[in-house]
Amino acid sequence: MEFQQIMQLRKESKLDEALAQAEEARQSKPDDAWIKKAAGWVYYDFLTKHADVGSTDEFIDYLTKIKDLDLPDDDTMIFDTTAWQVGKIVFALAREEEDYAAEQIFDIIKGFHFKKPGEGYSFLLKAFHKSFKGKERYVEFVDWWDLDHLMNQDFEGEVFNGKKMMALAEQVHIAYAKALLEIPGFNDTESENRENVTRFIQRLDQLSKDYPRYQYPPFYQAKLMVALGDPEESFPVFLPFARSKKNEFWIWHMMVDFFPDDPDMQLACYCKALSLNTDEKFLLKIRLAFARVLEKREMYSEAKTEIEKTIETRRANGFDNLPMDITLLQNKDWYKQAERKENNKDLYEQHLAKAEEVLYEDIEEEVVVVEFVNKNKNILNFVKNEEKSGFFKYPKSGQTPKIGDVLKVRFDGDGRDNFYKILTMEKASAEEETTCEAVKSFDGNLSIIPNNSFGFVDDIYVHPKTIEKNRLTNGQSIQGKAILSYNQAKNEWGWKVITVESSA
Repeated sequence: MEFQQIMQLRKESKLDEALAQAEEARQSKPDDAWIKKAAGWVYYDFLTKHADVGSTDEFIDYLTKIKDLDLPDDDTMIFDTTAWQVGKIVFALAREEEDYAAEQIFDIIKGFHFKKPGEGYSFLLKAFHKSFKGKERYVEFVDWWDLDHLMNQDFEGEVFNGKKMMALAEQVHIAYAKALLEIPGFNDTESENRENVTRFIQRLDQLSKDYPRYQYPPFYQAKLMVALGDPEESFPVFLPFARSKKNEFWIWHMMVDFFPDDPDMQLACYCKALSLNTDEKFLLKIRLAFARVLEKREMYSEAKTEIEKTIETRRANGFDNLPMDITLLQNKDWYKQAERKENNKDLYEQHLAKAEEVLYEDIEEEVVVVEFVNKNKNILNFVKNEEKSGFFKYPKSGQTPKIGDVLKVRFDGDGRDNFYKILTMEKASAEEETTCEAVKSFDGNLSIIPNNSFGFVDDIYVHPKTIEKNRLTNGQSIQGKAILSYNQAKNEWGWKVITVESSA
């Protein structure tokens, strides 16, 4: 009867009377399950009235009253409904940076019996993620919430104000990884946090497999693996992400950590980072770190150049007080004696190929021969074999390829209308040239076709310009290099001379 009376007063919006009767009934029958339930819904009504920042204390009071009811585990309805009000006020507290109140609320709801998974429960995650992200209690909250309770919809991106947002699941995994990296000593051999990190690395690995469109989980998986002292195993995990961000200087700065025992590769990564077009104010730390690397290699002029550039940038941005690290370097004898260069661009250029090579080391190199070069457009035609040929734009840096050069190339996927994009390119060694299917040496007598200006050496075509340029005559013994070439008129593959190396 008392339960029905309390609920009727709620229905009539007589909340003060319902509250008074509920609390009076609780005192006389503290263990009555129905009275507890009725009181809980009254407390919820008052909770909704105070779900804003201006009434935080009252909200916490009524939330505590719900907690103190000690409702049974299977009575989840009131908790699931309360989750929406909790999420609402936690979002508001996050905007006001009221961290302490949000922490109080979290401490209260840790004992609530929410439906898991559930929409209200995911709303709690979204709210506390907003409030606790980057703060001390983030790991504790996520561990309590348990990412095994994510809903399918949490893995899908949302649209807010016309802008596509990162999926909640991806956001939380990234923030949790960042929080783990901030825990002091988490990578100690005996640390419980180390075990937690190891499990989370496995979770990130699975997340990346299930949702390959997520960009950042592999990045943080690799960072955690490096932090645990496993750079070699983490590098393949990091590579796909690094490729997608290869024009960002910070990617190459991070790459340094993957090669603790390879100073040459570290040097190359620094060079690549500093070769990219980046606002100088973002390069202060990396230039100083690179200067220390150059100092160890006794490249004093180059080291001084980096330091002086750092000082100029700091002053240009109003940072007049120099850090102690720079002052200590300036006081060294080598610094005083070294001459500053205009810049270190020549040094960067020397090591770019090595850095870029490691970025694509898991992609197979293909050996091709250059058939034609357009120097004005930096485009060359290539032939690999009868199944693969086309053209691509080659990098401006380095030597210009010439007809007959054999190259090692990594292609960026399949070509389109015979146009290919490349990832890396370098000249093949003499030994590697022998593996190219589209080039061969020849030695034989030239047969010039009567009444024509072209000829053949066996079945190898000799262009009139080649005959004219080398002043060749009919029957002359010549040797050189021939290339596989497609004859459009005859719709067939054949061989043609590209270089004449000697004649008799």
